[in-house]
Amino acid sequence: MEDLALPAVDVSGLFTDGDPTKVYFGADDGALLKDFEIVADPIAQNPSPWNGEPLVDKNGVTLSWYPPDANTPAEYSIYLRTDDPNFPALPNLVNGISVTPAAIDPTTYAAGTLEYETTYYWRVDTRIGADWYEGNTWSFTTVPAIAVIITDPVSQTVASGVTVEFTVIAQNGETYKWYHDGDEVSGAITETLTVAGVDTSDEGEYYCDVSNSTNVIVPSGIAYLWTERLMAHWTFDDTLTDAIDLWEGIYTDPNEFNTPPTAVYDSDSISGKSLSLAGDGLYVKITDSIDWFNFFTNGFTVAAWVKSDTASSGYHTVVSKSIVGLGTGFGLSYHYAEAAVAVRGVSGEPWSGAVEDSKWHLFVGRYDTQAQTLTVFVDGLLAGTVENASASVAASAAPLIIGAETPDGGAPYGGLVDELRIYSYPVDAYDIAGIYTDVMTEETVCVDQAGLQYDYNDDCRISLPDFAIFAATWANCNSVPDCD
Repeated sequence: MEDLALPAVDVSGLFTDGDPTKVYFGADDGALLKDFEIVADPIAQNPSPWNGEPLVDKNGVTLSWYPPDANTPAEYSIYLRTDDPNFPALPNLVNGISVTPAAIDPTTYAAGTLEYETTYYWRVDTRIGADWYEGNTWSFTTVPAIAVIITDPVSQTVASGVTVEFTVIAQNGETYKWYHDGDEVSGAITETLTVAGVDTSDEGEYYCDVSNSTNVIVPSGIAYLWTERLMAHWTFDDTLTDAIDLWEGIYTDPNEFNTPPTAVYDSDSISGKSLSLAGDGLYVKITDSIDWFNFFTNGFTVAAWVKSDTASSGYHTVVSKSIVGLGTGFGLSYHYAEAAVAVRGVSGEPWSGAVEDSKWHLFVGRYDTQAQTLTVFVDGLLAGTVENASASVAASAAPLIIGAETPDGGAPYGGLVDELRIYSYPVDAYDIAGIYTDVMTEETVCVDQAGLQYDYNDDCRISLPDFAIFAATWANCNSVPDCD
């Protein structure tokens, strides 16, 4: 391998093989450069505003920067202009003004008040000894004259009776007006809206109009307020309309738009009648459900009674609000004879284990953002869990549908479904068991057998029979050589 003797060479980004005194370049059998000195770039760095920064406040702008890593500058020279990043001849807004390096970094320069919605280019040259080094060109853009929304209010799901706040953060904002479901909220004229003693009448859409002396109104994004409650309950007793808030379902053929199909109901049911689905891609679409049912991102529970003799193989989705390609939404499914629940964005999907076909079963999916768990229950019992289910779960632009996974009819469910409930919060395991035993009145469910340490006879309670089992072995000893 040939040794080269060069006076200077740029070796940034080349392969060093872990040895800072050697650099290889070219192919594996290329030349070796060794015993060289690394010289730091002698120019200013770490600018503020950072290079390309948008929405910089135009008032009282201060430019700052740090010196080169391995040099102590004697002087800086600063340039600032708006129309050309190459800094040609005059005019520059700031043209080579000398700046003394700060005793404590960073060094700053007060640029003062600038123009609205303008891109500025600036450069700091550095003098080290007698030599000047031209700096990099940086840029930033000031805010427009109108208000600019920086942070939208955030949707929330809360218990009834609590106080909640919605906040909008805006640059250049001077006046604020809050709206609830399109109606102006009286007296709500600051960045923060407070809603005290929340009840169902407070649910809905909230947003804020922000403006200033330009009289241009800039609306914030919409935030939703939901209370923790049963949001929808479809009984399927000859109707596709839910019994809580009257969400209307339309039986839908994704390939036929002129003649909607007719829903089929079956007397084989949990109560009254059930909805019969053929697994042919037809499903029930819940109208106007895209935005409202996005409370699932804060936690939710979906429960449905299902009966199928075709779910032993393949994917069959009972209820869904999902766009698979975008990775958003949720679904409760009967996959390969197992119950499963999915929340797009959560890593992992709990499955229940085999569920007997051709019998009625209660499937429940629950997403708990506080406990960071995604769980599936079958017939009142916990059947599968994904722990550490923390994720950035995004809202879904899909409607709520019953009988398929996606609006194109993908992963259709064939069988009966009844008493479909959707809650805006993670329902307690005891209440989930109660949904099951309210129907299967002869059954009992032991919610937490593992938590009953001294339940020796496995009857889901600690009582005198358990004490008798314990007492029967009292004072037994297997110690060697003795039991003193």
